[in-house]
Amino acid sequence: HNNKRDDSLGLDSTIPEDIAKLSMLESLRIEKNSISGTIPVGIGQLDNLVTFHAQDNLISGTIPSEMGEMDSIVTIRVENNLLVGDIPESVCIKDLPSLFVDCSLTCKCSYGCPDECIANTVGVNITP
Repeated sequence: HNNKRDDSLGLDSTIPEDIAKLSMLESLRIEKNSISGTIPVGIGQLDNLVTFHAQDNLISGTIPSEMGEMDSIVTIRVENNLLVGDIPESVCIKDLPSLFVDCSLTCKCSYGCPDECIANTVGVNITP
């Protein structure tokens, strides 16, 4: 039985911790798959990463504070996952132009919170 989304790559693994070795990576687009597990803390070592699109997956845990250590990051999209907890202060202070998260995540930062959040539809069957 094939449940792939229309533009999915069909990925159903996890984001490997050694992703940090891809030091020249500028864009990571793994959205609309069945990726599970957590966002590895090693992602914070990707100083050339500009876009991180991991929305519409099964990623759990929290947004690692190490994501705020990425020098070049402009866009973080992690909506429609199974993430919990707070948006880390280190991410907020980057004041990213594009930060997309689920409404279930809390933002206690004094600034840098997303302008709006996304209603989570993971596990919700939406029929056209």
